Amino acid sequence: MFSNTYRKKLIIIFTIIAIIPILLFAASTYTKINTYIVEENIKAKNFHLESEAEKLDIWFTVNAEKISDLSANYPLIKELMIQTDGKKRVNEYLSSLLKSSKEIINIRIVTENSEEYSSKPILSSGDPRLKHDYINALLKKELVWTLQGGEYDTPGYITASIPFFDKEEKIEGALLVDFSFEGIFKRITEIETEGNSIKYVLNRQGKVLNVSGDELIDIDKAGKHYEKNISSLAWEIAYTDSGTKNITLDQDYLAIFSTVPSTSWKIVSLIPKSNIYSGMNVLIKDVIYVSAISFVFIILLSMMISKVFTEPLEKLKEGAIEIQNGNYDYKFNIKKDDEFGQVALSFNDMASKLKKSYEDLNSNNEMLLEINEQLQDMNVELEASYNQLMATTEQLNESEQKFRTLIGNMYDLVWIMDSDYNVVFANEQIESVLKTNKENFVGSNLETILSYVTENKEELYNEIISSDLRNKEISFANRQGHRSIVEANTKRVIENDRLVAIHGVIRDITSRKEMEENLKRKNEELVVINRVSRGLTTTMNIETLAQRAADGITRLMDVPVCTIRLLDEDRLKLKAYSGDASDLITLEDIPIDEDDIGKVAKTGRLHIFEVGREYKKSRYTERIIDSNKINYLNTLPIKARGKISGVMVVGSQRSLEKGEFHILASISNQIALIAENIALYEGLKQNYIKTIKTLAAAIEAKDEYTEGHSYRVSKYSLEISKYMGMPKKFCEEIEVAGILHDIGKLGIKDGVLTKPGRLTEKEYEMIRRHPLIGSKILEVVGFSDVIMNGIKFHHKRYDLKGYPEEIYIDELPLEAAIIGVADAFDAMTTNRAYKNAITPKEAIEELIQNKNTQFHPYIVDIMSDLYKSNKSIIDTIIESDAM
Repeated sequence: MFSNTYRKKLIIIFTIIAIIPILLFAASTYTKINTYIVEENIKAKNFHLESEAEKLDIWFTVNAEKISDLSANYPLIKELMIQTDGKKRVNEYLSSLLKSSKEIINIRIVTENSEEYSSKPILSSGDPRLKHDYINALLKKELVWTLQGGEYDTPGYITASIPFFDKEEKIEGALLVDFSFEGIFKRITEIETEGNSIKYVLNRQGKVLNVSGDELIDIDKAGKHYEKNISSLAWEIAYTDSGTKNITLDQDYLAIFSTVPSTSWKIVSLIPKSNIYSGMNVLIKDVIYVSAISFVFIILLSMMISKVFTEPLEKLKEGAIEIQNGNYDYKFNIKKDDEFGQVALSFNDMASKLKKSYEDLNSNNEMLLEINEQLQDMNVELEASYNQLMATTEQLNESEQKFRTLIGNMYDLVWIMDSDYNVVFANEQIESVLKTNKENFVGSNLETILSYVTENKEELYNEIISSDLRNKEISFANRQGHRSIVEANTKRVIENDRLVAIHGVIRDITSRKEMEENLKRKNEELVVINRVSRGLTTTMNIETLAQRAADGITRLMDVPVCTIRLLDEDRLKLKAYSGDASDLITLEDIPIDEDDIGKVAKTGRLHIFEVGREYKKSRYTERIIDSNKINYLNTLPIKARGKISGVMVVGSQRSLEKGEFHILASISNQIALIAENIALYEGLKQNYIKTIKTLAAAIEAKDEYTEGHSYRVSKYSLEISKYMGMPKKFCEEIEVAGILHDIGKLGIKDGVLTKPGRLTEKEYEMIRRHPLIGSKILEVVGFSDVIMNGIKFHHKRYDLKGYPEEIYIDELPLEAAIIGVADAFDAMTTNRAYKNAITPKEAIEELIQNKNTQFHPYIVDIMSDLYKSNKSIIDTIIESDAM
């Protein structure tokens, strides 16, 4: 087999050339794949854990957004609170929200006056404002997550707290949503990392919150053997957001950890290193197996290749001898596409050409005779085709005329562009659509036409040549600056995979777009007017009303300044101002006779002053006029039912449109009507207070010793509430409750009330019923819960003893606690039929001695601080004998 020396050499050379790269490749492949697989495996696990931590953080973020959206409903919830059965309604509303989520276990609302609402029955006791979740919301003034022990039938829960703010950005309370740990840890347990791996969840202090998998170590209770390695791991986790770290315990582990940003929790996964490197033994066997097979394959391949080279050489040698001897019919039987095959074909072709030369000469002569006959037949056919062509031409001319008539009568611009992107046709609508003449358009190329386009020229060029446009809106501007918006449609004509032409239709939609923009602008104006109107109708404060209107006008019309002044006799008093130039206006009252804007307050008609022409600056307006920030003073009267109550001034750089004046007139009329309603409300409020005081006077007329008692209790309660920083509404209601707290005594006999000696058990029982009698008298009036609770429970003690005994409550209402302290203080500091008065200082000491049992400790502390810091107020109230 190997007698041929040339073939042996080929086999040896091919084997050596092939085996060396295989050995080098095997060694290099093992080293690189080993490193790559391990590194990529670690990167993949690290990335996977970070991704899962990010998903968990997204869960916190999404729920935080839902809770923020829920807190935005506080105005609605606040309206429910002030209703007669407000607490029940709010609790029902929170219960309905709880049903929408399986992960939420409770939703609560805690107000500043310690009122608590809940979607579930309240299991906790004490003041909810002293709990960590409520305090954290007050301190952070934003949404905060608080980890807590279990108060429910669960292992524990986490609370999301977000504060409520009033219009002056003061905190009125907080929304608290409790989530179960069970749902959160289920998400962590579902994180896939590696077989036999263990996942730990740690809080920011390093405490283990959850473990999933077979627990190999206890990070909180590790033995001394592992203490150093675990301390190093804990240090790395505490000060690094994510990463990996090697740790040796009972075996070598790879610790992969990541942080959940919302809670600063750490998710730690311990993976045995043996799992990561387990696949490398298989890789070594595979490399050896592949190398051995490759070696055997190379030897066999070398033998086959050497045979392929030697066999064609022998055949070529034999054929060359035959051709040399004159045998031109000899054919090489080598069917290959390589160099050997090409040489054999060349030899075969050469012999065939020599043999066929004579035969080709005879066949050419016969062919010339046949061609002559064919030319004669073609001449006859050409004459017939010419006649048909003339008839077809006449038909095409007639069709072209009809086509041109149709295209010419269209309202849209029709154009045709050739394969070189040059316009070869356009109908007569070119001037009406693009405002340019036909001569300039026809013959222009695509780039010239797109020079009229005002934006995205390159993008539009690529769209036209690569696709068909469908209702594409394009903005054009001709050489004279005329702008128009068109709608374009194109169709590419392609034959044999080659672009032949582009047909296009352009329609002018400028008027349509202007109408759409006008409708959009009007809609935006209506939205802003509606928003301003809602803001105006939700306040009973004239300054807040005016400020909301001024802010809305400057934002809607983009003007430098807007001021609202109300008439106070013959002067215009500033109530609100807004805008970038508002720092230049005067805060002084403007006499209506000393400035031109006062004319509007007299005439009650709109007036537009053009600065520098109609309007002459006064000392009140010289700063803003000299700033050159406004060119017009648009002055409107604020009037309702024919009565002028003020003036609205809008300073602008441009002349306002007619529609904008309609908006200003609408807003000024609303201001006037609402201001009038506010004045009527204040009058009703004063009459209401007088009626309340009359009722209190009727009570005290029965007993000369208690004359002025209700007035003093009301004032003490009011001062305590103010010192606590309670809302204005609460202060007003606690004042009313103090005046009426003893109204139930109207239902008790005069002899019992004024009896100088000791009361019998029956008489004392009659006295104990006056809180319930008072609540019965007033329940049909519709007073708020604050007033009714103050009247009903002012004799209820802090430890819930006292009376009325037949009504059970979980906690003493804040308003009742306040009136109870005020009532006791006045009783001790005034003379009664059964005892003499003591000094205020002694009374304070008596309150302190009985706090935490009879009196609310916090209210007693407030009363003590109030007396120390404002002793003159307390003395003034004590000395007052009448309302």
